[in-house]
Amino acid sequence: MTSSDINQVLSRFIARNDRKGKYAYFRTNVPEVAPYAYLNILFEPVGDGVIQRVEKELGPIPEPLLQFYRQHNGALLLSSSIRINGLLPANVMMDRADPFSRVPFDVRNLAAYRSGTHFPFASYGALGEIVLLERVTGEVTAVDADSRKVIRTWPSFQQWLTGELERIASMYEDDGRYAGPPDGTSPRFAAGAESTTKRGARGKSKRPS
Repeated sequence: MTSSDINQVLSRFIARNDRKGKYAYFRTNVPEVAPYAYLNILFEPVGDGVIQRVEKELGPIPEPLLQFYRQHNGALLLSSSIRINGLLPANVMMDRADPFSRVPFDVRNLAAYRSGTHFPFASYGALGEIVLLERVTGEVTAVDADSRKVIRTWPSFQQWLTGELERIASMYEDDGRYAGPPDGTSPRFAAGAESTTKRGARGKSKRPS
């Protein structure tokens, strides 16, 4: 999925106090939530040196995700409904006195969820589900953060991101206010999900191997 694809989905939201921060682009201020709350935060592209350093620790990054990082080094989308972790350079930290110095969540923080050829790279804000990308097939899987059982799968990174952005964006007003049901942004409530109940529900599918 290209940056233009993301922008197309997000373009219907009002450009309110949009600005460039130290490491990211902040789009659609939602002051009803907090003075510096933004609906979408898209981080700047990552450099080759950072990619090489992280790959030494985690192994090869799946190509679809690598292509995304070359456009956005992580993202906080739709009020953190979707959180795509990024590749942090050494010694980069957020200046908490400056809300526009925000850095992405570190993809290495999800390393505990690695399983076989599945690479964890994102999470959902509503109920904390973890998202993994299968290195060989390119399939994307959302799993319960506690049981690690499969909730929903998508054939590719692009289909996951496009489909979930469109689904979740439909729950927001044009000014960025949420108008959907409680926890509606969770993949448990997406068509084809294994479990559509509250957190802690256990689907019948197996863990990714």
